[in-house]
Amino acid sequence: MAKDNIKRLLDKVQNILNSDEHNRRVKLWEDEPFYSRDKFRRAAKKNSENNGLVPIVADPGPTMFARLYGFSVKDYYTKPEIYLENYLNSMIYLFYMGEDTILSNKIPYWLGSGFDSSFFGAETIYSDTEDPWIGRKLPLEEKEAISRMEMPKFERSGLGPLAIRFYHELSELLNGTGFQVSPPELIRAPFALAFHLRGFENLCIDGMTDPEYVHRLVRFITDFHKEWYRDREQILGIPINKGQLFNDEIDCSVISPAFYKEFALPYEKELSNFHNGIAYWHSCGNITKMLEDIRTIPGLQMVNISSWTDYETAARICPDIALEFCLRPSADVYGAKEERMERSIRNIMDICKVHQVEAYHIRAGSLQSYSKTVQEDFSIIQKWINLAQGISKNL
Repeated sequence: MAKDNIKRLLDKVQNILNSDEHNRRVKLWEDEPFYSRDKFRRAAKKNSENNGLVPIVADPGPTMFARLYGFSVKDYYTKPEIYLENYLNSMIYLFYMGEDTILSNKIPYWLGSGFDSSFFGAETIYSDTEDPWIGRKLPLEEKEAISRMEMPKFERSGLGPLAIRFYHELSELLNGTGFQVSPPELIRAPFALAFHLRGFENLCIDGMTDPEYVHRLVRFITDFHKEWYRDREQILGIPINKGQLFNDEIDCSVISPAFYKEFALPYEKELSNFHNGIAYWHSCGNITKMLEDIRTIPGLQMVNISSWTDYETAARICPDIALEFCLRPSADVYGAKEERMERSIRNIMDICKVHQVEAYHIRAGSLQSYSKTVQEDFSIIQKWINLAQGISKNL
């Protein structure tokens, strides 16, 4: 039954891919590989190529669609057939909401925030209603455990076997349809992953009392990252593409710019050279005082600018890098009156005009349950999309 529904959904996606509206949207974005996350992320083309249009993206997560369609979030992350059916349903629904997300004949997948940590022994905790998260037991709670740590293997450590099973089962489900599955990806930056393994307080204290240990740990993780991609290439036959660096732990409220510059930046530059560029650098935190250093990463294509980061500083320092400006879900979308919604959108556009930002888009991201019903939530998101699109088209 699910397979029949998947075939029907793939036909719908194919019709979308052939539509004039989809062709319009495609022209807004750079033609980059479709990365293995169930969230749309791509760099906007330069404003000069978009006739002044600013792409608009909304991001209701899997937990929202689980409430809408009635599937288990745990099944979504652990059962390929369930994942594919509900990913397709979600993307079709989002497309018809009218923002600028585009679809693809390559189907991405992601196994949750704990995927990278799982290779080092961290537990992944599942729920039927919430996204998976990382267990509380730290793989390196005992500092000396690093001496006993062996290099994890792509095909047998942590969630690696599940990632490979997803790849093969999704490939089988898509066989003969004209669609393909994107390979699994590591997304967590080395220093951020060190936080997951050692713990926030421990790693910060280590940085002050034993910096050599922190470098040793981040070096080990960086080497693991490169080895993992080499193994993926050998086992699945997938070439190494541009990388991603997700860095929510890089936040001026958590660490200093000097801490980032010493313990994170050199390894991020190394991985950029390894991947021949970083397609996307992300932090949900405040990176205002770190932007000068972040922009020195070679081959950096797009940077996420969260609502905690000063928009104007980002536009001034990085006008030549594609920027993803994110709004605050509660203040700028769910809890906002129309005047506040409009003001927050126009503020970004005005700042980018003043500083001549070459390419950017505006994202209402991390949209989780807020109202009493999921229907109310989607109604507010639809209102925000309509308003944002109207502002963009009438600039």
